[in-house]
Amino acid sequence: MLGDRLYQIHDEEMTFPITSLTWKPTRDESADQQKLLGACLNGSIVRWTSNHSNSVEHIMLNEENRYHAIDYSGDTRRFCVAGTQPYIEIYDEERMTKVQQIGDRIDPAHTNKIFTCKFNPNAPNMIYSGSWDRQVRFWDVRANRLMNSIGGKTSISGDGVDISSDNNYVVTGGGTLGEGV
Repeated sequence: MLGDRLYQIHDEEMTFPITSLTWKPTRDESADQQKLLGACLNGSIVRWTSNHSNSVEHIMLNEENRYHAIDYSGDTRRFCVAGTQPYIEIYDEERMTKVQQIGDRIDPAHTNKIFTCKFNPNAPNMIYSGSWDRQVRFWDVRANRLMNSIGGKTSISGDGVDISSDNNYVVTGGGTLGEGV
């Protein structure tokens, strides 16, 4: 366990902020098994592992995207990232290669910036996502299709969507983008 140690991920060469962080799920609580991914606004991610001390790897994934969200899957082999483009990308974590994409410009996952994309911890082949388009969407990764969607008055911003452990409740947070309440 990391205990009371506080790590700040920063680099003098880094010109874009880290917008989201996710720990790799592990059953091993030892510090040498810890791994952290961060999404960046330049289409890259950062990867920190405890065996590299305070050094951070910078990995360019997609120069066309500005990432706002990142999350590991429960199987620990994949992670998803999303941002300004109308799709969610799923990568193989070991090879750092894209293995799947949900949505595209013709059939978008969302119609505005995506600020949340998370694997459901209780259903490893399901992802939920939230966007400024005021939609929370539920995706089946195996079928690569939308399973359900809920909308509201709140434009999702930041990591503003979570699901209860029994899958019965979804909570959202965000704002109104200035158009009034």
